[in-house]
Parts: sequence; C-alpha cells; structure tokens
Amino acid sequence: MEVYDQALESFEQTRQTVLETQAPAKTTVKILLNLAKTHYALEQYAEAERYYREAVSLDDEAAQEHSCLASAQALYPLPLRREK
Repeated sequence: MEVYDQALESFEQTRQTVLETQAPAKTTVKILLNLAKTHYALEQYAEAERYYREAVSLDDEAAQEHSCLASAQALYPLPLRREK
C-alpha cells in the first residue's frame, strides 16, 4: 500500500498546484478522479466518494465516464449527477 500512499501525496500536491493556477476544469477533474481511484484502492470509500462527488460537481459527464465511478456508486447508491 505504500505505493498508493505515495500516489496520494503526489496527487494532493498536483491538486494544490492546479487550484493555485486555476487550471481548466477538465484538468481538475482528472486529478480528483485519480485521488478518488487511489482512495478506492486503499478501501477508503468515503474519501473516494468525496473526490468523485467533487469531480462530478465540476464536470459530471467526464467524471461518469470513468469505470471506478460505477464501483463507488455500487457501494454508495446515491445519485451522483448534479442538479441542473
């Protein structure tokens, strides 16, 4: 699991840089999804869900294209689409 811990640290640093530079939403979504997938791999499902929801709030279509979203949604069967 050490690899995942290192990945989390790297993704968090990248996320901070992305936020500071006001990168496009698609870039932020990719980082959030990587964080979600890593937390999911560590069986930290609540954290994974938090990052998925944040990604969905920025770009629900891009976020829902990722396969791990289905797994998270199976564990947490709440609607992930944002209200329009």
